[in-house]
Amino acid sequence: MSPRWVLHPFLIGAFPILFLYAHNAQEASPRELVLPIGLLVALTLLLWSGLSWLLKSPHKAGILVSLFLVLFFSLGHCVAFASQVLTNLSVYWVEGTVHVRPVSVMIPEAILFSIVAYVVLRRLKRPERITSVLNLFSLILVGIPTATAASTLTSKYSVAASETPKHELRKVELSLPPTDKPAPARLPNIYYIILDGYARSDVLKDIFRYDNEPFLSHLESGGFYVARRSRANYCQTPLCLSSSLNSTYLNDLKIDPQAVPANLKNLIGDNAVVRALKPLGYQFVTFATGFDYTENPEADTYLTPGVNISEFHRMLISTTPVASMLSAFTKLDSYQAARQRTLFVFDKLPELAKDRSPKFVFVHFLCPHPPFLFGEHGEDVSPYGKIFQWTDDALYRDAKTPYDYIQSYKKQVAFLTERVDRMIAQILANSPEPPIIIVQSDHGSGLRLNLNSLERTDLGERMSILNAYYLPNGGREDLYDTITPVNSFRIILNRYFGAKLALLEDKSYYSTWDEPLGFFDVTDRLPADSWEARSADRSNTSPVGKE
Repeated sequence: MSPRWVLHPFLIGAFPILFLYAHNAQEASPRELVLPIGLLVALTLLLWSGLSWLLKSPHKAGILVSLFLVLFFSLGHCVAFASQVLTNLSVYWVEGTVHVRPVSVMIPEAILFSIVAYVVLRRLKRPERITSVLNLFSLILVGIPTATAASTLTSKYSVAASETPKHELRKVELSLPPTDKPAPARLPNIYYIILDGYARSDVLKDIFRYDNEPFLSHLESGGFYVARRSRANYCQTPLCLSSSLNSTYLNDLKIDPQAVPANLKNLIGDNAVVRALKPLGYQFVTFATGFDYTENPEADTYLTPGVNISEFHRMLISTTPVASMLSAFTKLDSYQAARQRTLFVFDKLPELAKDRSPKFVFVHFLCPHPPFLFGEHGEDVSPYGKIFQWTDDALYRDAKTPYDYIQSYKKQVAFLTERVDRMIAQILANSPEPPIIIVQSDHGSGLRLNLNSLERTDLGERMSILNAYYLPNGGREDLYDTITPVNSFRIILNRYFGAKLALLEDKSYYSTWDEPLGFFDVTDRLPADSWEARSADRSNTSPVGKE
């Protein structure tokens, strides 16, 4: 019996989308599937209907459309595979990184399609039999990533579905005393600027041979207080920012171990500091980051350069010919997009300072953390041809040796330092009222980080951070040299808004990537204050790890 339905083009076309989503379901929202699958169904239907009318055979048309979709979604993977193979083989002639152009893969794909099309159109007598096999095969194919994604989403959103009190995420409340609402124009803008993975001054000197003392001295001469012995509270970005923006440690918040990403994202986007300031008229302003934990389009103001394309959609587009076809006039490449987001903040943030309405502005710079995108003067040094990912993996993905990592990190720090210094001067110059500014790294650098082993991690490097405060009208009097981020906003809310929040003990916790809530108190294991005194024994550290 001839099959009545030609399903396989739609299912085979959906497979790459579902497969990619299944491997990113912890970070990507299910709603990001709607647009690509909707476009796929519409275009597949249009293409299949047209070919069916032209060939007078829906079954032959279905086979050709399925083949076209396979080749369409495999282009990026084939380009990456060919580039990697040729790069590995280059050791036999002149060693270097080889980047295969997409057109070099499109040509053999076009030849393959032509050969198969000839066979289907001229030689295939019973195409309905192929339809039956492909329908069954595609159903099984799509079922695998669908089941994987469903399982991940079940765990991810278990907090909302759970009836067990122990899985209810405890919201932190930082209460401010009742008071007459000040005139908005008199309230200071608050800028919380995170430089991801920016090492403390002593670490920069010892490991990276970079001296940022001119930057720190310039901040201090301009009224900043630089906490030169500051440490991170945690060793991973989502943990660090969830803690600092809620002015509390995470240990007692009842975070569901099965839904850590969703809980931490919620703690950052719906944080206690902003909730405390909202009744005073503060607006929450954020910038696009490309990092799901700090992406917050639901903020009062969400700023992004150009058309905002999510990282999931960028990854999907990169597997198709669309990326190369549009690269001449769009910024679809993940590396270019990351550079664009960073440069956009430098240009846009000083302009926000001119507005008198009170704002809490959260800025998360995803550098100097790898991948390394900027040279010393801002030039593009992105590792094109490699998969884009915010990670500090073994041998650093985009650097072949620790020496290469050190040099790349140092150059990116140099660029970032100069631009941040200039941006801060512009914010101060443009502000009608003296603002509150925190320039802080979430954690230190990751050269000797191993997020699978506490013993193989250099805690002195990872936990030592940049931490500088501009607190006008005497606010710096409340600061101290060893302050950690968990107390940053406790001091600010007390000083400027009349809160009576007790300062917490400054502690540092290590946890692994696989068990982020398995905290080890490493406060007493951190090295002495003098970096030179603690740099003698690092034989137990290994340059391995993740963000």
